[in-house]
Amino acid sequence: MKKPQKMNEIAWICGTMFCALGVALCTKANFGLSMIAAPAYIIHIFMENFFEWYSQGTSEYIWQGILLIVMCIIVRRFKPKYLLTFGCAMIFGFAVDGFLWLLGGSGTYESMAVRIIAFIIGETITAVAIACNFRTSLPLPVYELVVTEIAKRYNIEVGKVKQINDIVMFAVSIILAFALILSACGVARPVLESDNTKVEVKVVEKIVKDTAWVELPVIVEKVATLDTASVLENKYAKSEASVANGVLTHSLQTKPVREPVEVQIQ
Repeated sequence: MKKPQKMNEIAWICGTMFCALGVALCTKANFGLSMIAAPAYIIHIFMENFFEWYSQGTSEYIWQGILLIVMCIIVRRFKPKYLLTFGCAMIFGFAVDGFLWLLGGSGTYESMAVRIIAFIIGETITAVAIACNFRTSLPLPVYELVVTEIAKRYNIEVGKVKQINDIVMFAVSIILAFALILSACGVARPVLESDNTKVEVKVVEKIVKDTAWVELPVIVEKVATLDTASVLENKYAKSEASVANGVLTHSLQTKPVREPVEVQIQ
C-alpha cells in the first residue's frame, strides 16, 4: 500500500488559513482555546492593556517566535528554514486578525446558539488544519515544527512528542492565566514607596432649572353686615367691598408672603 503523497502548496495554504479561521471562531465563541493557542491569547489579553496595536495575531507570531528560539536551544542547532517558519507565523498572525475583522471583531457572540456553533466549527476546522500541516513539505507552522524537529533530533515518535508538547503548553497556559488573574487583582505587583498617585479635583457648577409646586391652605372667610362697607382679610390677601350711590365696589389684594417649602434632591 502506497503512502499518501504530500499536498505541498495546497496543504500549506489550507493548513495556515484553516487554522487561523479556527482560532478566530473559537475566540468569538469564548469557550476557551486549545492549549496550543491559549498562551498567545492570554498574553494578548494582558498586553493590549498597554499597547493598542498588540492584537491577537501579533501575539501569535511573537509567541511562536519565542517557541522557535526555545526549540533551537533544545535541539542545539539552527537551520535557515527556521526563518521561513517564522515568516509563516507572521502570515498566520495576520490571517487571524483578518478573520477576526471579517467576523466583526474579537468580541463574543451574544447568542449562545451561535457561540456553540462557532466553537464546534472552529475546533473542526483547526483539526483539519493540523492534518494538512503534517502533509506538506513546505515550512511547517512553528507549533508543528517544534514537535517534528524534537522528534527527529532525539529519535522519538512524533505522537509522543506531541503529547508532551500539549502537556507543556497546557501547563504554560495555566501559569499565564494565573499570572493574568493576579495582575488584574493587583497582587502580582506590590506597591512601592516610590509610587505616587496624582489626584485632580475638578469642580463643575451647573445651573439646572426646575419647577417646585407649593400648595396653599384653603381659607374660607365670610361676613354679613348692614353697613355700606365690608372687609375680609387673612394671611395671604385682603378684600374690601363698599356700596355708594347704588354702585358696588369690590377689591382684592394679595400680600407678599414667604412660606418655607421642603424639597427632596436625588
